[in-house]
Amino acid sequence: MTAKLVYEPYVCLVRADSSVKSMMDLTAAVKGASSKLVVAGFVRGSGSHVAWETYTHSTGLPDNGVNWVPYDSVGEGVTAILGGHGAVTIAYVDLVEDYVVAGQLRVIGVMSDKRLHDLPDVPTLKEQDLNVASNWEQWRGVIGPKGRPDAMKRSSGDQVMLSNKGVPEWRNGASA
Repeated sequence: MTAKLVYEPYVCLVRADSSVKSMMDLTAAVKGASSKLVVAGFVRGSGSHVAWETYTHSTGLPDNGVNWVPYDSVGEGVTAILGGHGAVTIAYVDLVEDYVVAGQLRVIGVMSDKRLHDLPDVPTLKEQDLNVASNWEQWRGVIGPKGRPDAMKRSSGDQVMLSNKGVPEWRNGASA
């Protein structure tokens, strides 16, 4: 990796009018549901799907307790939740923040070691007494061909970071 540009911990979301207010509520809802809870998510094997599976396995939820409905993008999963076609989704903050601010979606948990700067009132899964791997996150970066000299990697990474130095959004989310 030449430069790690952005990292986005996964967040678990429900519609704002949902009776589910926390990850513990979600766990209880899945366990007590008379029919399968619909999770609107990105394709099977995607980061959000693995994040969901990490949560369900750590809480002992049955594999057949939900119906994972795969969509072609995380955004389509979010749209499905907004339209009432699912109960929950896993996404990342930059994709859902406007809906949260507008009061349409509620974030019920963050898969991170610490709370997010943009959502300081949302507890992590660990803060909700869930023993879930908290380091599962989406990240983007700059890569190059194998075998490049370290000096070239550093120079490329430094140039990327320098070119975005004056962008506030970049400073808040970028790390080298």
